[in-house]
Amino acid sequence: MNTEYKNTPDNPFTNDGAGYALSRPTYPGTLVQALSKHCTEHKVAVDIGCGTGQLSSLLAEAFEHVIALDSSLSQLNHATQCHNITYRQAFADDTGLEDQYADLITVAQAAHWFDLDRFYKEAQRIAKPNSTLAIISYGVPLLEDGEVAQRFEQFYWQDIHRFWPKERRHVEDNYLSLSFPFTELPFPNLKIERHWSFKDLAGYIATWSAMKKASSAGAEQAMLAALGEIEAIWGGSEVKRLISWPINCKVAQLNPKD
Repeated sequence: MNTEYKNTPDNPFTNDGAGYALSRPTYPGTLVQALSKHCTEHKVAVDIGCGTGQLSSLLAEAFEHVIALDSSLSQLNHATQCHNITYRQAFADDTGLEDQYADLITVAQAAHWFDLDRFYKEAQRIAKPNSTLAIISYGVPLLEDGEVAQRFEQFYWQDIHRFWPKERRHVEDNYLSLSFPFTELPFPNLKIERHWSFKDLAGYIATWSAMKKASSAGAEQAMLAALGEIEAIWGGSEVKRLISWPINCKVAQLNPKD
């Protein structure tokens, strides 16, 4: 079973809050709109593994109060601030929240790191009757067709792929293999879209745990050389290309009323 990263030297997320805040893509507003439709009340949303608040800040527009939790203080210290978001350091299986507290519980791009059995038990404890649980990920980025897209795919699947932790497979298969012991509710097909320069893309790749593992394994120069090949065919520093990430959601109702 997956294990949540702790605040240890081998945790690739502990000390990169600034990079995440600057370079990770944000979610479309349509995601929160779709989640809201599954909620009977909109008082409290709990965003677990919130990182720097990419989803938390959107939830704040639809819920009276958002509790955003992460195990990394670096992530929390660089989080997007909002008057109705409370950021706290906590683990997914030990939130410190009271029983039957949340109308919505979200986990975005983090559930594959968790001990899921322990997390689901905690989620059911803090969930109000008829509340909603949403496990969200965005998949492998897709570039527009062409030589750049082909070289990026080669970089991802051949050059750097061996450095990804085994948990990454859940992201790559759109969370189909991720344990979710609940009856799934229908959810629309959504995606993130951004027009990015090569510098934007490189900043995003720098936040990957695989890039950090490659660096510690002595392969950083090889990865930078591969990125240099992508940059060479990108078309110039001012050129922006469309990049998309499919959004995958597993949504369920927790603690149904009798």
